[in-house]
Amino acid sequence: MIQFQIHIAGPPRSGKSTLARNLKCRLDIIGRKTVIVDIDETRAKIFEDSLPSIGSQLHGLMQFWAYNAVFELRIKDILASGASPVAIAVYSRPEKVYHRAKIIADQMGAEFRFIVIEATSFEEMARRCLKDKSYSDMRDPLNNTAERKSWEDVASRFKAAYADFKEPHCMIKQGTPEEMAYHAFNFIYTQGA
Repeated sequence: MIQFQIHIAGPPRSGKSTLARNLKCRLDIIGRKTVIVDIDETRAKIFEDSLPSIGSQLHGLMQFWAYNAVFELRIKDILASGASPVAIAVYSRPEKVYHRAKIIADQMGAEFRFIVIEATSFEEMARRCLKDKSYSDMRDPLNNTAERKSWEDVASRFKAAYADFKEPHCMIKQGTPEEMAYHAFNFIYTQGA
């Protein structure tokens, strides 16, 4: 049975976690054991929900440690167990993460799938923040100018980074959770077929 290593990239509050949960459900139904690995959740577990200001040196250091924990420990452990990891992160610099993730998949004998979700509007992102109190560091961009500026910077950098991205990936447009999951699921099973 093919083992997948799936990465979902997207700006904050673009629907990465919702897509991961929908994919996990679909993959589990057809007998695939999957484990969701969320960078934000990993960071919160390592640093006990401590959340410094976005853009601060400490915030960057926490993200660095969380990424290393996910790439060097969690993904490899999940693949070694026979399950398929579904990793969720912003990945605004694909050149830094795509090849790192691909190397791990190749080393572990897994089929690599990279899914990118386009940014939503600022208004929709802010609405999602009010509705969801997850581990995201994007919590109140309407009242926190640092969060708003961070989101605008990431969304802009993200769009530019993926405009010319040549590696195999699937770009998912904003839509209903079901539509987004449908496109991602089809990509997982048809890439390279």
